Amino acid sequence: MLEKVTSWLAIEGQFWFAVLGAAAVKLIFSERTTITKAFATGFAAAFSAWAFTRPTLHFFGLAADDYTIPAAVLWTLLGENIMRSLIRRSGEKDFLSGMIALWRGK
Repeated sequence: MLEKVTSWLAIEGQFWFAVLGAAAVKLIFSERTTITKAFATGFAAAFSAWAFTRPTLHFFGLAADDYTIPAAVLWTLLGENIMRSLIRRSGEKDFLSGMIALWRGK
């Protein structure tokens, strides 16, 4: 039992270390100046990694042992921008039908 807990903490620790490192790089090179914007960016980046890493690995059929950390870093760096783009475009007239067509591969 202790072995499983230790193993889980090691994996989760590596995940969060990679996410925090990528978020720090993102914030260092970001042009956002206020502390509020920096906090929001960091939160969105960490949330993206937490919420979308495992579904991405499952969707592409990738081995979690090999690709969790790289996928988490990518989601940390790109997730906020993807969410912002989706929110910005969600007001457009054909956004929903375009997303459904994209999902269906048309």
